[in-house]
Amino acid sequence: MKISHRWRIALLTSCASGVIFAALLGSAMLLLVRREYSAAHGALGGPLDSAIAELEHGETFSELGTFSALPQNSTLAIFSEKQLPLYRTDAAAIGPWIGAGEQAAGGRNYVFRSRRSGKLLVVVATDWTNARAGLLRVGVILAALWLPLTLIVGLTAYLAAGLMFRPLVNLATQARVLAKEHRVGRLEDPNDADFSPLAQDLNALLSRLQAEIERQEQLVSDVAHDLRTPLTVIRGRLETALLTAKKDGYRAAMELAIQEAERLTDMTNAILEGEATEEEPAILELSKPLTDAADRWRPLFERAGIKLTVEAGSVAARIGSPEWQMLLDNLLENALTHSRADGACTVQLIASQAARLEIADTGPGVPEGDRERIFERFVRLDESRTHAGHGLGLYLCRRLVRARGGRIWVEANGTAGARFIVELPIAAVNA
Repeated sequence: MKISHRWRIALLTSCASGVIFAALLGSAMLLLVRREYSAAHGALGGPLDSAIAELEHGETFSELGTFSALPQNSTLAIFSEKQLPLYRTDAAAIGPWIGAGEQAAGGRNYVFRSRRSGKLLVVVATDWTNARAGLLRVGVILAALWLPLTLIVGLTAYLAAGLMFRPLVNLATQARVLAKEHRVGRLEDPNDADFSPLAQDLNALLSRLQAEIERQEQLVSDVAHDLRTPLTVIRGRLETALLTAKKDGYRAAMELAIQEAERLTDMTNAILEGEATEEEPAILELSKPLTDAADRWRPLFERAGIKLTVEAGSVAARIGSPEWQMLLDNLLENALTHSRADGACTVQLIASQAARLEIADTGPGVPEGDRERIFERFVRLDESRTHAGHGLGLYLCRRLVRARGGRIWVEANGTAGARFIVELPIAAVNA
C-alpha cells in the first residue's frame, strides 16, 4: 500500500508529538506528585521534633494531648519498645511504622515520619488519601489530554502539508489533463519558490518533447510522400514493360516486382495515414499468405544462418491482404534482425478461440519493463539501435491489429528470445 508524502508527514509529526507530549505530561505529573509528597512529608518534621523534645523534657502523655503543632488531618502516636500503642491523638489507624514513607491502614493512605526517643517510638502521620485521589484525577486528565493534543498536531501537519504540496498537485493535475487530451503543452508556473524551478524544468522538457514529436511526424510524412512518387513511377514502368515482355521468366519477375511495389505502396499509405488501409476488409484465409511471406523471407534467414520453421493451420479473419502482409513482414523482419546467427525462428498459425499467430525468435528477448513500450511510436530499445529503422514497425502492427478487433503482445520465449503473439477474431470463410 502506497502512502502519500502528505500522510507520511502527518503520521511522523503525530508520532513525534505523541512522544513529546507523553514525556512532558508524564514529567509534569511526576513533578506534581513529588511536590505534594515532599510538602506533606516536610510538614511532619516540625511536629515530630517538637514531640520528641517535649518527651525528653519530661512531658507526660496527657500533656501531649494539648500539642497544637500538628498539621490538619495529622495524627501523633507513641509506641512502646515492644511496639504496643501507648498514646495517639485521635482514632486514626496509625501503626508502629519506622523511618519515613507512605503506608496504607484502615482503608486510608498516610504519609508518615517516625523517630525513637529512648525506648519509645514516636510516629507522626498525615492522611494522604484525598490528596492521592486528587493527584490520580489530575493524572487521568493529563492522560486524556494526550490523544487530542496528538491528533490536533497531526491534523495541523496534514493540513499544512496539503498547502505545501498544493502547487505540486496542481502541476500533476495539469499533466494528467495533457496526457488525457494526447497533447503536449505547458504547465502553469505556480509562482512558488520551491516548485517554480520544477515547473520551468518540466516545461523545458515538454518543449523538447514537442519539438521531437513534430520532427518525427514531419519525418514520417516526408518519407511517406517521398516514397509514393518513385513507387508510382516504378509500378507504371513495370506495367508498361509487362505489356511488351515475351519471355515467361521476365513476365514472372515483373509480376512479382509489381506485387511488391503494390505492397510497398500500401505500407506507405499506412505509415502516412496511421490507420488500417480498409474500413471493412473482406474475410481472408491467413495460411496461404503466411507461407508465401515465409518463402519470400526464407533466403534472407538462410543467408543469416537462421532456421525458419513455419506451421500454418487453416484459419480465416477479417483483415485486408496488404495489412496481413505488412504485419507478417514487420514481425519476420524483427525476428531476423534480433535472432542470433545460429538461432531459429518458429512461426505458428493456429485456430483456437481466435486466429493466433506466434513468431518466436532466439534473440536477446525484450525486458519485461519494455514489453509495452516497444509498441509505441518511434520507440527502439538501446540494443537495437545498431540496426536500421525508425521504430515504426511494431507501432503500425499494434495499430492495425487493434483496428481489426485483435491484440498483439510480446512475452519471453523460454530462457532466451522473444515470442510475438497476434490474436484476431476468427471469421467463417463462407460468411
